[in-house]
Amino acid sequence: LHAAAEQLGADQACRVVVLAAKGRSFCAGGDLGWMREQFEAAPEVRGREAAKLAHMLQALNTLPKPLIGRIHGKAFGGGVGLMSVCDVAVGADHALMALTETRLAGGVAALMRRRMEVGMSLRERFARDFWRIVSRPMPSIDVDRPQSMLSSARWLTEHFSALAGQVSENMVRSAAWRFLQIGQRIERAQAICQFSRMLASGDGEALGVLLDLCDSKIIYRSRYLAVPMTNPVRDLVLLDPDNPRALKYQVAQLVDHLEALPSLRDDNIPEPPLRAARALLGDLQAALAPDMTEARLQGICAQLNELSDEISARYFLQFDREEAERRTRLL
Repeated sequence: LHAAAEQLGADQACRVVVLAAKGRSFCAGGDLGWMREQFEAAPEVRGREAAKLAHMLQALNTLPKPLIGRIHGKAFGGGVGLMSVCDVAVGADHALMALTETRLAGGVAALMRRRMEVGMSLRERFARDFWRIVSRPMPSIDVDRPQSMLSSARWLTEHFSALAGQVSENMVRSAAWRFLQIGQRIERAQAICQFSRMLASGDGEALGVLLDLCDSKIIYRSRYLAVPMTNPVRDLVLLDPDNPRALKYQVAQLVDHLEALPSLRDDNIPEPPLRAARALLGDLQAALAPDMTEARLQGICAQLNELSDEISARYFLQFDREEAERRTRLL
């Protein structure tokens, strides 16, 4: 699909592209065998395979010709992703669409289920406004109108933004709040790295998308008064210490929160997570925009993953669910 998108995009005789499928389904989802292999693969292998999928969707999304999706049968999981990059999606009467990865960590369905589980366990501690937001039902999706999926995605974005705002305003500034902030900063830093790896070396349109994803377009326009250019965009979204959506800002916040956590050492030597965060911040402080290549960003992603593991190992009890279940079985 990636190669076909590039070929059709360069074909002057092609005026419109129709994305369709043969067989009984448009796309029934990803290859489960491939997914199992990715769970067991090394982080660099998973990142490389995920990049292939992301680049394919990007090629379809940035196709310089109108892209029409002809949807029939089932469009599950990745099929919904293919629908989302189409300019227009036309569904047959019998078409079925769903995000079916209910057990896939990080999937929409898994996150929504986990949201409700946590909400029910802490209901007595929630303010009324917060619980009202948590308990809102999922928006209905009209299977005859594939574009309604976009409206549902926007609703989910607003829903979680409201929850984040409530947490930010109402949560006591204890160690628990700092751990929540640390998780959010790591996730945002990883997202910035992934977006930048895919888009920071592209054309003006790709750079504009990167600025949108990092909520930095208005800042860029007020500062540079020019169309998006590679090094200024990299500097703003990766290395600007004053941009709250920049990579360096996230790492600096990580250092601040880790410094505020209690230490078990009495020799004034920083804890391993703090040393790792300071080392990453030092690298970013010494870097220039041209230095932030795809390989450099991939290395930073690996450092962020290692930092997350160090924080987990240092501050949280390690619980092996499978081992616990094995020990408590009767047979």
